[in-house]
Amino acid sequence: MCGIFGILNNDKSIDLKDLALLSDSMIYRGPDDKGIINKSKWAIGMRRLSIIDISGGHQPISNSSNDIHLVCNGEIYNHISLRKSLIDLGYTFKTNSDVEVILHLYQEYGCDAIQHLNGMFAFAIYDEKKDLLWLARDRIGIKPLYYCFKNNNFIFSSELTGIAKITESSLSEESVIDYLAYSYVPAPKTIFNDIFKLMPAEELIIKGNSHQFNQYWKHDKCVNEHISLDGAAEELNLLIKDSIKLQLISDVPLGIFLSGGVDSSAIASYAAD
Repeated sequence: MCGIFGILNNDKSIDLKDLALLSDSMIYRGPDDKGIINKSKWAIGMRRLSIIDISGGHQPISNSSNDIHLVCNGEIYNHISLRKSLIDLGYTFKTNSDVEVILHLYQEYGCDAIQHLNGMFAFAIYDEKKDLLWLARDRIGIKPLYYCFKNNNFIFSSELTGIAKITESSLSEESVIDYLAYSYVPAPKTIFNDIFKLMPAEELIIKGNSHQFNQYWKHDKCVNEHISLDGAAEELNLLIKDSIKLQLISDVPLGIFLSGGVDSSAIASYAAD
């Protein structure tokens, strides 16, 4: 499952207790490993559940000149083909981790790197030369990411509770009412005042004292096609088969949760094949 976190402080050094609190609040998300880079005014960290490159995939991951740093919660399904293309461009990989491709894609394409990714993810990249923090979430929001701007500082995390404790954020009465009405809190709000969710397919770029939100992807409008029922069935079959094949890449044993419905049963059948 994993979890990531980080702090940007403009007016004071980062309190090590705050980093420990963010890390410890999500230990159940990443019991296998943890890592932090702390440069006084900024820090990023990660709790890891090891899936790919169990022994070598420690995070944060940095580039060869040690001035661009990455933490990522998620999986990049097309990492094998991306790795090959990046090696052809001259990049050297430190690990066999799937998420290291994000780091080198950023070096090559900047924030357009995200257009090359097929996966579920929430990641943060800090570029020391540009004084830039880049946060992004996958297209349909499988992996969570929360953030808070408060008192000239910025905090992000895969978990709400750590941010709320550090910022002493109170419960939002409006969000409580929303929860009672809908059984969830509509995004980008959360149950706490001043803490928000990064939306699906959204990125946040912080550079110096300015920040910008962008939606980097939108679902294309449906297009009518003249296709037979058999043709549509075969196309769907190929799409499902390709998707499941990509998601079976792992260095640890895999399992499938069955709800008893046709969807999970179909996935189990495809995976078995």
